[in-house]
Amino acid sequence: MGIKGRAGRTVLRNAMHLVEEFRAANEGKTEHQAEPVFPISWRPPTQGYYKVNLDGAVFSNTKQAGAGVIIRDGAGEVIAALSKKWKCTLGAIEAEAKALEAGVDFAKDVGIREAEFESDSLLVCNALQGLGSPPSSVMNVLDGVMNQMSHFRQ
Repeated sequence: MGIKGRAGRTVLRNAMHLVEEFRAANEGKTEHQAEPVFPISWRPPTQGYYKVNLDGAVFSNTKQAGAGVIIRDGAGEVIAALSKKWKCTLGAIEAEAKALEAGVDFAKDVGIREAEFESDSLLVCNALQGLGSPPSSVMNVLDGVMNQMSHFRQ
């Protein structure tokens, strides 16, 4: 496999490492963790689209934040992955907004034009759909994301 294949695996491995680092840093911080009522599983995008899953992470012990982005096709095959770390303190909602920004920029850079973006931040998703007002700390980031959305066909 060429250099592109190895680089993709490296990016994916780094993204997964960030997720594991986040989980390890936050283990045991809550007394009771509720089990999800429904199993959480990836769902394919609408036919002809790509799914861009993204998540923000806060590493409070190192005063850093990060994001992981995975772009998959309709069959679930990974097209591209990104992990990113910021050397600054961000709150959870700010990290989610920055992760969305990174995901939109990354999808655009990869050449994706038909995409569905998926985040686990209800507040960010609602704000983008006009269903709520985001905190002032993320308004500029979300405004920028909305401007970038014009780059996508759908």
